[in-house]
Amino acid sequence: MNSQPESSAAPIANNSFAEELVRPFGCGASGERAPETFSPDWHPQLGARLSGFPRYVPICIQETGRLEVICWPDFATFFDEPDSRQMMYYPAEESAISVRIIIGAEDGCWRVFAYRDADLLSVAEG
Repeated sequence: MNSQPESSAAPIANNSFAEELVRPFGCGASGERAPETFSPDWHPQLGARLSGFPRYVPICIQETGRLEVICWPDFATFFDEPDSRQMMYYPAEESAISVRIIIGAEDGCWRVFAYRDADLLSVAEG
């Protein structure tokens, strides 16, 4: 069970899955929804830079049933470029699963990449 707060964010669109076994933003039957994001006032120095990034990313892995893995932000991987901001997310427990989120500077769209070690498993944009 996921004890994380529900989000009213719009569904993530344009999903492309290398494997139908891994879906970003959880196992929900009603479609993938982005979780709550960091607000500009979250932190005095980093809040505005992290604004728009999700506070966590649930990943649904369906290889042996439905398992939802929650990935948490790794602030040390955050970097800001002129055309985008990006950060990696990892589960708290040891896992080969990771997520990279890129937010475009011009359009503000998310690009979500789920990996198992170095292998790209899925891509979602929205």
